[in-house]
Amino acid sequence: MTERSDLIEKLAQDAEIAREKLADDAPIRTDENPLPRIDVLCRLNASIHNPPATVTVYFVPDRRTVQATGLQAYLDTIKAPSRPAVLAARILADLSNELVPRFVQVRVECGNEGDSVLVEDRRPKWDNPAILSRLPDF
Repeated sequence: MTERSDLIEKLAQDAEIAREKLADDAPIRTDENPLPRIDVLCRLNASIHNPPATVTVYFVPDRRTVQATGLQAYLDTIKAPSRPAVLAARILADLSNELVPRFVQVRVECGNEGDSVLVEDRRPKWDNPAILSRLPDF
């Protein structure tokens, strides 16, 4: 009996962890890219209030794109970690999974702490020096 009740308790704990993870996964609303054959550099700005941070995303979409309102809605629903590097990595992973862009770069700047983080990802073999040269220096 104790083995069975222990197993049930562990399964209940696993289910609770899964529910929390699903509740924390905020969807990023995407749209069809109207120019899927052309490399277009997009920039989105948004902010997080707790902890206060500015998020800037540069990306070259493929089939899907996201609007600034979609990025802000996504950021409004996530639980932002206190470390900017963790936040930047999470945003990068979520955008990469939802958009599957050719290139994506996430910058997180914490105003009151002065911390700044830059992370990026790109598809293997994708390169467009003319587009990438337009990115601002970090």
